[in-house]
Amino acid sequence: MRENRIRHWLIAGAIFVVAAVPAFASGFSIYEQDAKASAMAGAWTARADNAAANWYNPAAMVRQESSFQVGFNVITLGADTTLTVPPGVEFDPESSLATPVHLYYVQKVSERIAWGFGINTPYGLTTEWTTPPITFAARKSELVTVVFNPNVSLAFSEHVSLGFGVDYIYADLKHFSRDVLTPAPGTQDLTGDGTDWGFNLALHYDDEDFKLGLSFRSRLSPEIKGDLTFNGTKLDNGKADLDLPDQIAAGFAYTRPEKWELELDVAWSRWSNFQALVIEFDNLPTETVVENWDDTYSIRLGGSYDLGQRHEIRYGVLRDTNPIPDETLRPSIPDADRWSATIGYGFTGSKIDVDFYYMALMFDDRTVTLSPATEPGVFPGEYENFSNLLGVTFGWRFGGGS
Repeated sequence: MRENRIRHWLIAGAIFVVAAVPAFASGFSIYEQDAKASAMAGAWTARADNAAANWYNPAAMVRQESSFQVGFNVITLGADTTLTVPPGVEFDPESSLATPVHLYYVQKVSERIAWGFGINTPYGLTTEWTTPPITFAARKSELVTVVFNPNVSLAFSEHVSLGFGVDYIYADLKHFSRDVLTPAPGTQDLTGDGTDWGFNLALHYDDEDFKLGLSFRSRLSPEIKGDLTFNGTKLDNGKADLDLPDQIAAGFAYTRPEKWELELDVAWSRWSNFQALVIEFDNLPTETVVENWDDTYSIRLGGSYDLGQRHEIRYGVLRDTNPIPDETLRPSIPDADRWSATIGYGFTGSKIDVDFYYMALMFDDRTVTLSPATEPGVFPGEYENFSNLLGVTFGWRFGGGS
């Protein structure tokens, strides 16, 4: 009984924390939603052996113990980002830290049924430029999202299980601002919030020597409704659909060796949904921000080595493409294709787990030149970008395992 009370207070407290913390990602998406998975470069669709299976592969929940976990990331923003425009003038965004949080719960009902839920921040954005003329394209962009995701996992045989669930997203556009000269010099800002529903499906195959995983999440398109302001004074009401992608991930894990495991994942995101941000106003003309984003993919290779005595080291590499064409690459999202290397450590106690990770995110340098197809707000020049990510997840297992 006392254990149940502690569990309920932990969940209630973590829900309050996760709803108050901003999310950040390169682009709109952040893949790092658990320290153990992130230490292996997110190659986690097939193994998914902790409560973070709620996000990476809900079908795997039925193969594990009942558990609860909560954690957070620390992400450096802007400190190592530079835009150099001809004839060699450098502009740097403001530096800050983001600390997105994740929370997961799994309840094992029987050997064939489990349910769970997750609360995390898989989409978001924070960039801020303070030096003209960059501020005429983007002064501050800040998007906070929270996804609530209940799931069910069913085992159809000793090896095969299926997972399904629903996604409910709350999106809060805190700032979408830029400087303007007309009708008078000042700052125009759009703020608002919105919600939407989606769903997810997953498949898991568990064998003594290897595991297979497949996960699908549907697109989300929250309608953001809010206010257009000029120098802090409201001008009009506005609304816009924020199109977030369908996502598919597939993984193969080799688990036969006694000490080490290895997994290869391929993930795809349908960012081609995001063709334009159309902002409709009650009294002012509709404003269309052309995006023309492309679908993206990532290849993730991650592994672990058991040191014995409950200790494990983890490692991984990934290659991730970006969705933004040169013609719409604005300072608000200074994205590029990227490489990443990860390392981490995990401690597994009798009931408590603690996992840490560090990721070096290395963006390709990217040069933009103006052309007839270039959209407003795009600056010619070269972007250089590097980010540090680190995080920790605490887990508590309380029985009902296989």
